[in-house]
Amino acid sequence: MHYADLVQLYFERSNALQWYWTLYVVIIGGLLAFSSLRVRRDAITGLLVTLLFCMFAYKNLGAIHDTTLQRMAALEAIRQIPADFFRHAAHRRTHQSNAGGARLTKASAISTLPATS
Repeated sequence: MHYADLVQLYFERSNALQWYWTLYVVIIGGLLAFSSLRVRRDAITGLLVTLLFCMFAYKNLGAIHDTTLQRMAALEAIRQIPADFFRHAAHRRTHQSNAGGARLTKASAISTLPATS
């Protein structure tokens, strides 16, 4: 896997995590609206809504936990790439592109990195 792929994976997992938290906020907002608009309050409906929310929260918490673990694994893989890769790739790219007259950019240096295992 290339460095750019790892960074992309890290941010994709971050976005997924953000969506899970957004889902929590939307569900809690809906429950608050539901409870405030009810005319007749009864214990059965309240208990049922509470039970359903707890089941949702349990599943969503599992998804948040799994996504966080994936995100941390991607971050650890990024950190394990030695800094020498960047120096050597930039050095190789500079020598190759100077022959052709092209300039080295950060994106082109990253794209020349070898794949990590």
